[in-house]
Amino acid sequence: MKLSIITATHRRSETFKTICLPSVLSQRYKEFEWIIVNDGRDLATRTIVKSIDTEISIQYIETSHRGLCASRNLGLERATGDLVGFLDDDNYIHESYVEAMVRHFNHNTAIAMGMPIQNRRRDIYKNGRLVMRGRDFASPKPSITNQDLIMANALFDSNGFIHQRNDRLRFNENLLVLSDYEYLLRCFSEFGLGSFSLCPQNLVEYVQTNEGIIGQASFKDWLRESEYIWAHRSHYNIFSVVRPSSWMPEKIVDLRLKVYDNERLHEFSA
Repeated sequence: MKLSIITATHRRSETFKTICLPSVLSQRYKEFEWIIVNDGRDLATRTIVKSIDTEISIQYIETSHRGLCASRNLGLERATGDLVGFLDDDNYIHESYVEAMVRHFNHNTAIAMGMPIQNRRRDIYKNGRLVMRGRDFASPKPSITNQDLIMANALFDSNGFIHQRNDRLRFNENLLVLSDYEYLLRCFSEFGLGSFSLCPQNLVEYVQTNEGIIGQASFKDWLRESEYIWAHRSHYNIFSVVRPSSWMPEKIVDLRLKVYDNERLHEFSA
């Protein structure tokens, strides 16, 4: 079973070179495809990729700046593996990741999706320098259910996430902060409630910072994209199984309150 890993990178050549690249090249099992999408045709990234010497199969794609979701979709269009997975340029996978995940799918033949546990933390940077290192924690927890993922009761991030290649599955380019979650809904809608299985090994290092997409997002961003998903809820077949009416409106109300409180605090401080 062949895996294609998609990495989209936008003008972060040093990050790509020092974090993502060595972790991919260190894989013990090298029978996989790595698709690198240079979003913005960054010259430094191109130079790094062209200098890679490895037996791993690499597809290199350059595009004008299209954004993360569009760049991942370009990678999905080019993928040739039975399975496709995702790794951002600022995260890394342990050397046994590919080997363990291919084994996970081979041993669990009824599944269509899976991922390992991520070692996560949230760091704070100021003027490009680390000022506070976050607390380490593991996610998703082994006790989660697939329903927890659908109801957003468990953290989900696509780094390390793998699913069967399917030409109907693409990221929603209208979204950003909830693009991973919405993509997971699309996958569950395509494959079914019982199609996901967590591999109980910590194989991905995921560091979120205040300078990244999620770290810079406001409550308004979360609210806008949550309302988008709610308005388009009929598009997700999985919602006929896990009904969103019992939980999603409550989450949206909570976000509206946070937006209101945040604006009041801002007005008061001004």
